[in-house]
Amino acid sequence: MSVPLVDNQGYDLVADDGASLHRVQVKTSTRRTASGGWEVELRTNGGNRSRQTSTPFAPSSCDLLYVLTDDGRWLIPSREITATTSLTVGTKWREHRL
Repeated sequence: MSVPLVDNQGYDLVADDGASLHRVQVKTSTRRTASGGWEVELRTNGGNRSRQTSTPFAPSSCDLLYVLTDDGRWLIPSREITATTSLTVGTKWREHRL
């Protein structure tokens, strides 16, 4: 496993599956939806006292999105994600649940 040298990369770590390297963005969620899914914030928010920033999720910045919630884990190929601010994992992404 490897981590980026700088903090402004579009991924959190690099995973080696033995055949190739994959850039992985990691997200967590504790926000449950009314339908029972988990709402995941995709954009990255930051800044300081004088300036706030919000960077939308860019699927080209990573290869995989790893989502961790209270009751599950998902590993979603980023090329399948069209949302840029948030998505809900649950029924729609069930084939990517670990």
